Amino acid sequence: MNTPIDNRLVDSYINQQIKFKNEEIRKKELANNRTNVANKALIIVALGVALGVAIYLALAGVGKAQSFEQTKKNINTTHTSIEGHDTDSVDSNSNIEVISEDELIDVDSLIKEDNKFKDINKSTPVPDQNVVRDYVIFDRHDINEGNVSRLWVGRKYIDENASSASSSWCYVDLNGSGGIRERVDLVNIENGKRTAINFTSNILNRMGISLTRANQLVKKCGI
Repeated sequence: MNTPIDNRLVDSYINQQIKFKNEEIRKKELANNRTNVANKALIIVALGVALGVAIYLALAGVGKAQSFEQTKKNINTTHTSIEGHDTDSVDSNSNIEVISEDELIDVDSLIKEDNKFKDINKSTPVPDQNVVRDYVIFDRHDINEGNVSRLWVGRKYIDENASSASSSWCYVDLNGSGGIRERVDLVNIENGKRTAINFTSNILNRMGISLTRANQLVKKCGI
């Protein structure tokens, strides 16, 4: 006995699958179309920007050329001498004859005028007999003992050819508080008279050394 088969369910299922496939294909096509449109829009924008830059550069080049031409005209007008006419009122397109003249400069006269001006403004020299020159030589000895940092010996000569000093002196530098440097004079010789320091406890405390060492520094002066 043959039983009839109902194919409507199978056909319905197949139709549903076909619809699903078509829908997926349609969605992919729409996505591809959107991507293509976006790419075309970017290409159009890039072309527009490139075209705008090209136009700007072209206009800038023309502007610079015109500016150079105008500057050149102004320079020529400034250095042009037109007989019987004012250069500021002359049209660049007029047919007035332009006469250029070279100016001769007398260099010798300018040099003479310059020297004359210098002579007028030159200060009066000081006579040699009123000039006093002191020749002083210093000898330095680094000590770095106690608060004493250096020992100085100065000798003054009446001129550069003198064989002996007219006066001399000896002193030491002390490292004071706050970076302030102090000075203690040890020996002074003036007009043949020698004066040496009398060390007190206050001076020795400031120097930061003993009396024996202080007397040795006086001998180190050598004067």
